[in-house]
Amino acid sequence: MRSILSRVIEIMALYALIYFFCYYLSITISSSLWLITGIAIWLTLGHKIKSRLKYRGIFSSWYAPFTIFNERVLGLGLILITIYGFISLEPLFVKNIFYCVSLAAAIHFISTLFLERYNKRPFIKTIILTSTIESYFITYLFLDFIQVNITLENIISGLLLVLFINVIITQCNYYFLRNFIFYQKLIVESDNSLSYNQKLNIAVHETSHLLMYVFFKELPHDIQILLFKEAKAVNPEAQGLVVARVPMYNTKEFLEWRMMLSISGIRGELLIFNNHSHGSESDFQQWRSLAHLYLLNFRQDYTSQPVTASQMSHNKALETALYERQLYIIDKFLKKNKSLLIKISKQALVYNKLDYLQIYPHFKYIKRINEMPIEH
Repeated sequence: MRSILSRVIEIMALYALIYFFCYYLSITISSSLWLITGIAIWLTLGHKIKSRLKYRGIFSSWYAPFTIFNERVLGLGLILITIYGFISLEPLFVKNIFYCVSLAAAIHFISTLFLERYNKRPFIKTIILTSTIESYFITYLFLDFIQVNITLENIISGLLLVLFINVIITQCNYYFLRNFIFYQKLIVESDNSLSYNQKLNIAVHETSHLLMYVFFKELPHDIQILLFKEAKAVNPEAQGLVVARVPMYNTKEFLEWRMMLSISGIRGELLIFNNHSHGSESDFQQWRSLAHLYLLNFRQDYTSQPVTASQMSHNKALETALYERQLYIIDKFLKKNKSLLIKISKQALVYNKLDYLQIYPHFKYIKRINEMPIEH
C-alpha cells in the first residue's frame, strides 16, 4: 500500500512540474488524462531500469528511461522526424516559426564564435545550419501537436523554446557525427599532439583495463574511463585512466586480479594492433612489484632476498611461470570479448569519458572464462 501511495505521489509531482512548465510557456495541455498516463508509463519504465542499473537517488526513476537512448538513435530519430515534418506539414512555411528559428540560430552561431571549445569543432557551421533546418520542422510539429501558435504576445517564450531546441539538436548531431571514423579523424587533426591511431591505441589500452573489472560481483558505481584532457584533469602525466573505488582484499584471487589488471592494457593493444604504447612499461613494473608480493605470500619456495645464483634462478622461473599463466588467461579473456573491447574503445574515443551509466550496459555482454579470478 505504501509503495502504491509513493508511486502516485511521484506521478502527481512530475505532473505538477510539467504542468507548471507548460503554463509558464503558455502551452495548453489538451488532455490531462493522456499526460498522466504517459507519466505513469515513463516512471514505471524508469523504476525497472533504475532497479536493473542499481541507481540511487529520489529522482533517478525520472531520468533512468533516457539510458535507452544513445547518440546514434537520437541522430537518426531527428532526421526521420524532420523528413516526416517536411512531408506532412501544411503549409510548409510559417513566418513566425521561421523568424524565431532564424534568430535562435543566429544567437547560437554568434555565441559559438566566443567559445573556443565549440568553434574548433569541425564543420560546426554546417552542423548548426543542419540543426536549424531540423529545429524548424521539429518546433513546427511540436507546436502543431500542442495546438499553440507563436504570436507577438508569446514571442519571447517561443524564441527561448526554439533556442533550447536548436542547442540540444546541435549537440545531438555533433555526438552523432563523432560515431563516424571520418569525423573522429577530423577532430584529431585539430589536435596535433596525437594521431587518430595513437588515440585509438590509448582507448583500447584503457578499455582492456576496464573489462577486467568483471572480477567484481557488482560493478563499482563510481567507475570511470577517462581519456586525454579528462585523464589529465586527474593526473597531468596520464593520457588515459580507469578509476574506481574498490574493496581491498588480502586474498590470493584479489592479488591475482590486481596483477592481471596491471598488464591487461598491454595485452589488449597487442591483440588489436600487434604493438603497444611506450607508456606500457610502467604497467609491467607494477606487475613485477605485485608478483613479488604474491609469490612471497603464496609460494613457500620463493626467496624474499636471494643471495645465491640458484635462488635467483628459481625465483626467476617462478615469476616467468606466473607471468605466462596470467598472459594466457588475459589473452583468452580479451580474445573472447574482442568485439566488445573495440565497441567500448570507440565509444570512449567519442566522449573521452564514460561513467557507470555508459559502462554498465556493456558488462551484461561480457563472456566470462573459468580461469579468471572472481570476487568471493
